Amino acid sequence: MLVTIIIPCCNEVDSLPRLFNELQRLPHLLGPAHFPELLLLDDGSTDGTAVVARAWCDRSPFPMRIIGFDANRGLGAMLREAAEFAQGDALVTYDADLPYPLEDLPAMLAALLAGADVVTASPWHPAGSAQVSWWRAALSRTISKLYRLRLGRRAQGLHTFTCGYRVWRAATYRASLPTRDGFVATAEMLLRALRSGARAVELPSALRPRLEGVSKLRVLRTACAHLRLLLRG
Repeated sequence: MLVTIIIPCCNEVDSLPRLFNELQRLPHLLGPAHFPELLLLDDGSTDGTAVVARAWCDRSPFPMRIIGFDANRGLGAMLREAAEFAQGDALVTYDADLPYPLEDLPAMLAALLAGADVVTASPWHPAGSAQVSWWRAALSRTISKLYRLRLGRRAQGLHTFTCGYRVWRAATYRASLPTRDGFVATAEMLLRALRSGARAVELPSALRPRLEGVSKLRVLRTACAHLRLLLRG
């Protein structure tokens, strides 16, 4: 199965060396049944992200494409753009700062092959963990609880809606594209998938702190965007 790894980037030049070092392990992690391709979307970076990415592209052990944009458009816009270029049967959304272990990917793909339409990693699963500030954890847990209450039975078994590390069936991904451009797009996509009847499976994961670069997340702005999404549905 062809697996497209979708990684939106904005000014991640400091994160890219470690990211590419980890991605080199993908063929070994996935095994002979899966074939990875990397789709990196450069969201208007001004720090040389594209230059570093192109240099690694020449020695990548698997196919890699870089899609560049002149202006910053936001995570949601990059997820929409990815639908046009991703060729895989399974589409994996992942963050450039490596917040979750790539080692989760084989189990996530197995869950997809077992019948799930979307598989999400989750630090808030009872078996998950998170090494982040207490206020970030509290905010994410609270927002996810509100989404569960909003969705009722359709959210059964889900503990987080804000995680960006997911594996999608290609058709489900394209049917769930976000209309919002910011970080809230990850929650919107899962919301749209669940409301369309898609089967979502959650697997425990470990959320790790950022080691390089600067987070682009604006907490208050993102929290307000989640509340608007909750209220407007």
